[in-house]
Amino acid sequence: MLPTRAARKKRSWRIMNAVVNKVARLSIVRARNNRSPSGRAEKSYSYTQMPISSLAVANCFLDLAEEAEKAVTPMKIQKLVYFAHGWHLALKGEPLVDEHPEAWQFGPVFPDLYHHFKEFGSGPIKRRAYGHESSSKGGVFKFRLTTPSLDELKDETDIQFAKNVVRRVWEVYGSWTGVQLSHFTHVPGGPWDVTWQANSDRKGTDIPDNLIRIYFASKVEQSSKAS
Repeated sequence: MLPTRAARKKRSWRIMNAVVNKVARLSIVRARNNRSPSGRAEKSYSYTQMPISSLAVANCFLDLAEEAEKAVTPMKIQKLVYFAHGWHLALKGEPLVDEHPEAWQFGPVFPDLYHHFKEFGSGPIKRRAYGHESSSKGGVFKFRLTTPSLDELKDETDIQFAKNVVRRVWEVYGSWTGVQLSHFTHVPGGPWDVTWQANSDRKGTDIPDNLIRIYFASKVEQSSKAS
């Protein structure tokens, strides 16, 4: 007998919670290992980090995907960047990405990232995200393409912290498809669900960072108590 739709949905939530809790446990272990000889946790980053573009975070994930020889679709990259943004908010109290994700039908979406990779549809992304720089000197206008990177963060400890968050998220979520990750973001009472339910009549409502932070921080707290 095939499981009912309600049973399949319930199983999906159980899997999602297991995955989220795994990320939280990995983060807690890292925090515990990052201690001084006195036993006090070291501060390996400052609280003055400026957020970075979603394109830079996406490129970091694409580098990891290339190393693992795995394809990443536009939907999957959206959700990976969202999870990295959420865990960064929970663990550091500051946003990783400099734009708010919006509540779209299939989960949180960073508009800049969407428009950058929409040409690939539901297929794999086949290039890195790019930016551009322009300058003018002596009447000569110069324009060049750039490849956004987490290395653009000013502080080395901020760079390493952000890269560690991205790598942790990839280790846990990297094997899931974009559709599966989209389902994970639809958990009842989660940031997307709360925002979508309150604004279902219009697309593109910002999901507040504070709502995202509280949700992911609660997962860290739950896993901390469980361990």
